[in-house]
Amino acid sequence: MFKVTFSNKTVKRLKAELQKAYTRGDLRSVRRLSVLIMIGERRDMETIRASWEVSVSTVYHWLKAFVMEGWKSLAYGKMPGRPSRLSKTQKRQLRGWLKAGPEKCGYPTGC
Repeated sequence: MFKVTFSNKTVKRLKAELQKAYTRGDLRSVRRLSVLIMIGERRDMETIRASWEVSVSTVYHWLKAFVMEGWKSLAYGKMPGRPSRLSKTQKRQLRGWLKAGPEKCGYPTGC
């Protein structure tokens, strides 16, 4: 078995990228970057796995991709699937209705 060590410069950049991911609200990147930072901080695998509820194979997959491809391995492409038919305004209105509940929206019961 071998150990991977990141330089302080790499860990510092990972932390900067993590802050950007938090700002964007990009949960996938937050998880991945956090796991890589924990590896850089030499945390044990069980702590990493339990903290982020990811499998050991996922942790190794992310680590291998980062070691092999570098920073470009952290970029996620566009999500597959059909684009939403709702506009941003419609999505905001729908969130409001869901938070308010069925009675507030004119339905007689919550069922």
